[in-house]
Amino acid sequence: MHPSSCFSNKILDEKQMRLKFLFFPIVLVISLAIFAGFIWPEISNVKKVNEELLAANTELKAIGEKRLAIESIGKKISDNADGESIVSSYLPENKAEERIISGINYLASDANVSLVNISLSDAKDTSVPTNNSVTGISSDELESFMIDPMTGQQVLNKVNKMQSISVKISLVGDYDKIRIFLDNLQRMPVFNTIKSVNIVKQKDEAATAETSATILLADIDVNFGYLGLAKVDSQQVEKINEGLDDETISTLKMYVSQKSQTIGDNTVVKGKINPFVIN
Repeated sequence: MHPSSCFSNKILDEKQMRLKFLFFPIVLVISLAIFAGFIWPEISNVKKVNEELLAANTELKAIGEKRLAIESIGKKISDNADGESIVSSYLPENKAEERIISGINYLASDANVSLVNISLSDAKDTSVPTNNSVTGISSDELESFMIDPMTGQQVLNKVNKMQSISVKISLVGDYDKIRIFLDNLQRMPVFNTIKSVNIVKQKDEAATAETSATILLADIDVNFGYLGLAKVDSQQVEKINEGLDDETISTLKMYVSQKSQTIGDNTVVKGKINPFVIN
C-alpha cells in the first residue's frame, strides 16, 4: 500500500472520531429533550390513569359491598316485618300527637283513673354536650366536620338528632290505680321518658278523711321521642351493618307488651302500699 494512502486514511479516521465526539453531546441533549418533552408526560399520564383506575375499582368494590349489605338487610326487614313495625312505631318519624293522646286515654280508661288535662308542647333540649359535639348548634341537628375527598377541604355534615315532645298529664284516682297507669305509661309502644311525677291529696272540703286519702291528684311530665329520616351521602358511609338486632327487637316487644296488674291479696309487699293513708 502506498504511504500517502495510509496517511490519508489515518487523517479520515481522526476526523470521524472528532465528529463523533462533537455530535455525541448534541445527540444526548436531543434525546433528553425528547424524553422530557414527550415520553415522560406519557409515562406520567399512564401512571395517573392507572391510579384513577385503581381508585375507581376500589370505589366500585365498596359500592358493591354496600349494595349487597342493603339487599341483605332489606331482605331481613321484609322477612321480619313485625320487628320493623315495632321499631318504627316505638321511635316514629314525627311527633305522632294523635297516637300519644289516644294511647294515654286508653291507659287512663284501662287503669280506671280520670283524666283532668293533657297538654303537648315541644320539649326543650336539655342534653349536656359531649366531647364529640359541636357548640353553637341548633337542637334539632348535630353538626360535624368532614374532609371532602375531592377538594380536601372541611365540609359541614348535619345529622338529625332525636327530638321529643313534652306531654303534661293531670289525672285523678286512687294510689294503686295511678301506680298502674304510670307503669303502663312507660311501657307504651312509643319511646318515652317520665321526667317528673307529683302526687297530692285531692283538695275537697266536702270529702271525708278516708276519701281524701284515697282520691289523689297526679301531675305527670313525660317526654315522647321521635326521630326523622336522615339523608346520608353513600360516599360518606364507611360501612353498612347488614344485620338486625333481633335480641333488642325481641326485648322491646316483650317490654311494651307487658301490663301492670293490681296488687293481689297473695302478693307480699314491703312498706306501705299507699303512703297517703295514715295508719
